This record gives sequence, C-alpha cells and structure tokens, in this order.
Amino acid sequence: MGFLYHSFITLGFSKISSSFLIKGITSLNAPILWSNISVIGRSFLVPISTLFDMSDGLLSYAIKWGVFIGLMLVYMVLHELVHGVFMKRFSGVKPNYGYTGMYAYAGSNAYFDKKSYIIII
Repeated sequence: MGFLYHSFITLGFSKISSSFLIKGITSLNAPILWSNISVIGRSFLVPISTLFDMSDGLLSYAIKWGVFIGLMLVYMVLHELVHGVFMKRFSGVKPNYGYTGMYAYAGSNAYFDKKSYIIII
C-alpha cells in the first residue's frame, strides 16, 4: 500500500533586488502554515508547574529552582548584550550596562535614528 499525501505548499525562491520571495503562500494556506508551526513549537514546551512538584524530594525541588533562576539570569545578560551590540554597531559608542535590583539594562548616550532605534529595541 502506498502513502497518500497532499502538497501543502510549494516554495519557489527568486532573487529580486537582493530579497528572496516565497511563492505559494496565499491567504488561504498561510493560517494553516502558522498553526502547524505553532503546534510543533508547543510540543517542546514544559509546563512551569513541573517546577512546583515536590514529589521527587526537597533537594530536587531546590535544584530545579536554582537552575531556573540561573537560566533566567543568563537570559537577562544575553538579552541586554544583544541590545548593547546593536547600540555599538549603530553608534560606535561603547554602551553601558547595569542592574538596578529589579531589571538589567543596556544604555548609551548616543542618539539613534528611527530605523536604528527600532532595531535596537
């Protein structure tokens, strides 16, 4: 017995003035494409409620929270570094970084045009 399949979308790439166009995505199949991407992405999520489960013991609970908080701090640092990289790229001025106790920030005394500012934020 053979496999049955239906062509969902065909992609044709053509280079027009240094930009690539995807052909074949219409208003009819775009919602289906995005819903499939959404379902695939959600299959890798782990509910945060698993952090509150103490069935494995107090040590496991503490380790989970320690890893969670550590990863959040790593994320905050990397997030602000990305802002700083673009600030440096667009202005040439070294950005300053800080932490107030509530949030981390990247700042600069340089002025940015609208396009650069939108990319930075």
